[in-house]
Amino acid sequence: MFPGSLVSSIGHILALISFSFAQVPGTAPFAFIRKISKTPSITYTASAQSNSDLVTYTFNSLSLGNPSPDRYILVGIGARSGSTRTISGVTVAGVNATELSDYVSNTSNCGIYIAHVPTGTTGNVSVTFSGSMVRAAVGIWAVTGLNSATPVDVGQSNTLSVSIDVVSGGVAAAVGYNHSTSTQTWTGLNKDFQLNITDNDNAAVGGASFQVSADQQNRNVTMNVSSKSLPALCAVSLR
Repeated sequence: MFPGSLVSSIGHILALISFSFAQVPGTAPFAFIRKISKTPSITYTASAQSNSDLVTYTFNSLSLGNPSPDRYILVGIGARSGSTRTISGVTVAGVNATELSDYVSNTSNCGIYIAHVPTGTTGNVSVTFSGSMVRAAVGIWAVTGLNSATPVDVGQSNTLSVSIDVVSGGVAAAVGYNHSTSTQTWTGLNKDFQLNITDNDNAAVGGASFQVSADQQNRNVTMNVSSKSLPALCAVSLR
């Protein structure tokens, strides 16, 4: 048997918890945790492309946005080679980035990487592949207020369309490669950039992002194009 004083204290604690839930009608248990967590924001800051045949692409002095102790940089990557390649490393202002998504389809690549870069307004972004590519492009987003750099969900597709779960107050971003320069529009996210890369062929890399206002399972994210060829799409959501 527990002492009477302990039983009484436990009772008071349980009553307080019940009272807390009662103040937020209709919320799920522990929804109050979200109320005291940080709210992330996402800002598109830069993009760059190259039509050179390289293993490592370095894009110099890209804008990283405003410095902040909790700033993370998301790097969206689109590229192509004549053979199947993977992304073997990404750095942002000398900081090693962590893979969130790395996808290959028909020798077209997309990827999204994240790095904690609290200082500096510009920096070099380097992307290294497992072998020589024929073209590559990057898009950059600055994200602050993240509760975790581990994604809520990741989507990858060779149809330029995925479904991802998103969480209220979170953020989402996507990057797509298409072997055509037809105009890109987006469903589910807001378009941030389209880089047309012209060499012996025509291709385009585009990116989009979104500030999430409500929980949603299987949110459709699509890069719409009139001419689809050798596509690859990567998308992530974070909170």
